[in-house]
Amino acid sequence: MRRSTDEIEARLREIGDQIAGLGPALQGTIKSNRNRRVRKDGSVYVSPEHHTFVYRGEDGKERWKRVRPEHLAEVRKMKKAGDAYRRLAREHARLTTALAVASLGKKNDAR
Repeated sequence: MRRSTDEIEARLREIGDQIAGLGPALQGTIKSNRNRRVRKDGSVYVSPEHHTFVYRGEDGKERWKRVRPEHLAEVRKMKKAGDAYRRLAREHARLTTALAVASLGKKNDAR
């Protein structure tokens, strides 16, 4: 399905508005973990479940931050916004490319 340049530009504006409305966004992974330890007497201790947010820092290295249980819902909401941002950014890139190609015109156009 080919779109006209006006339709592509309208969709690009919609995407920009949607991105502006996302609010704070995180890109990474929320990991749940329990530590398991064997004591000297042979009994096993399993720690309470804790959550960690794993992400890439500015330098590209993997970083992590422990998340308190009372903040977990908020972090999940921001991660969902980050996923939506990434999806919208990919669509924006595709549409920008399509708009640039459409502006080139036909191969046999007289210029």
